[in-house]
Amino acid sequence: VKFAKCDLSKIHFIVAVSVVAMGLLIVCNKYGFLAFDIANVSITSILIIILYVATVYIMYKMGGTSESDDGGDPVTLSRKQILTRFTLVSVGIVVFSVILTYITDELSVRLNLGSGLAGALFLGVATSLPEVTSTISLFRMRNFNIAFGNIAGSNVFNFFVLAIADLLYTGGSVYHFGDAKVINLTVFGLLSTSAVYLLLRFRSPWIKALMSLVMVACYLAFLMV
Repeated sequence: VKFAKCDLSKIHFIVAVSVVAMGLLIVCNKYGFLAFDIANVSITSILIIILYVATVYIMYKMGGTSESDDGGDPVTLSRKQILTRFTLVSVGIVVFSVILTYITDELSVRLNLGSGLAGALFLGVATSLPEVTSTISLFRMRNFNIAFGNIAGSNVFNFFVLAIADLLYTGGSVYHFGDAKVINLTVFGLLSTSAVYLLLRFRSPWIKALMSLVMVACYLAFLMV
């Protein structure tokens, strides 16, 4: 798969399809097709978890057959140093993300934005800023596979987190949201992810440019709708 003059692993196809499938499961739940439980657990959450585990397994099996060698900068740190720094940074991101949830909730009330828009606009953007910086850094290192995997992997993992939250939440199903903005975000997200799949599937620069514009248009459409 050619992308930005590099070879992207076929693993990203699997991730893109998985994200679309998980989003469709949530949409089906919203409109009543999968709105039932098994042992007090939503069938949607069960299917998302199964799909996530299957996706990770397929990625693991394909991991050793990657066709690309991005030739990133040589590692100068020891394994222990890398793990230590990674752990500390991860903990820091988690702590600040928790603080951001309370701030976003307060903003949604005071500015009367609605929980769906506030979550996507403030919490979604703020928690994605580390992904923006890491992706730009990885592109500068010409490590395109990790850069793309950073974004795609985050999307599929977020759906898994939603399913786990549904398992732990005892006040009802997390999919019974009343804010129409949430379902709008899901639908536009599905369209955007479908554009990513087409961007990966076809080599034509015109199709790549068009799909990039579609992704931007989906985000702007959500904000306007």
